Amino acid sequence: MDQSKSMKTNADETSNSMPKTTEVEVIGEKKFTRVKFIIIVTVLILLLIGIPVSIVLTKKSDTKATKMMVNTITTPNMETSTTGSLVSVFSLTLATVNLLHRQFTSRATAHTVCNYVSVLLNIGNGTFTPQTTYSIGSIQFDVAVVDVNNDGNPDIIAPNSGSNYVSVLFNIDNGTFSEQTTYLTGSGPYGVEVVDVNNDSNPDIIVTISDSNNVGVLLNTGTGTFTAQTTYSTDLHPLNVVVADVNNDGKPDIVVVNYWSHNVCVLFNTGNGTFNAKTTYATGNHPRDLVAVDVNNDGKLDIIVTNEWSDNVSVLLAC
Repeated sequence: MDQSKSMKTNADETSNSMPKTTEVEVIGEKKFTRVKFIIIVTVLILLLIGIPVSIVLTKKSDTKATKMMVNTITTPNMETSTTGSLVSVFSLTLATVNLLHRQFTSRATAHTVCNYVSVLLNIGNGTFTPQTTYSIGSIQFDVAVVDVNNDGNPDIIAPNSGSNYVSVLFNIDNGTFSEQTTYLTGSGPYGVEVVDVNNDSNPDIIVTISDSNNVGVLLNTGTGTFTAQTTYSTDLHPLNVVVADVNNDGKPDIVVVNYWSHNVCVLFNTGNGTFNAKTTYATGNHPRDLVAVDVNNDGKLDIIVTNEWSDNVSVLLAC
């Protein structure tokens, strides 16, 4: 375990510096792979004795580009919604959005094993309809639900790591979705955010491309179609991404965790949908996820990173 209480930062952009990294120990936290194994074994045991279990990893998609990991909850009185095999349930990402423009929250779920995305519509009493599935590519780790064609209906955007493209499924206004439209990326698209980065009021797609060691930006043309991606170099094996204004200049920046480089990189927005070269900041071992949020009430967004192999989180306070 990395016991260092401060980490050296490396700034390519001297005018946009960040402070030292603070590592916070997470008591009792296990490595992701160990937790996944224990959860699988535990659920199989619980299923054998008849206790219903519902386990999901959730991601709420919004225009502020923040992420939140939700704790696993197990209760004998929990309602469960079936989305596929036991394996795919463990691997899903959950995006929550009002798909039908009513006061009920519905679910759009991507599966890592099955080549489809599931939509479960909220009936209105906290229960959901059986899933409706839509074919996409293979191996998804993330999903976003955002209105990308300005018709008032939230659409589904999913990177397909095994197919090397991003899928866009348009909402038909009744909770059903069109067939996918695909946009090529490099090898291994992983995390996605859908945020307007060039100030034209149209949400753009930002996707990490883990095997190619870069991040792709696909600009929205205004009709829900996207330009070919422009790529920017990251460090080794970028995973999750947030898009948020971290230097308080009014322009959303790209922040990426680099799993094999043990750092995060920030790409500052120039204001026209292009980005400066990366600025890197050290984290703990094998960072996997991150959030940008003001944790010290100074009006500036800080960066919090989960470090899978060092059993801690890193806090980077904005200057």
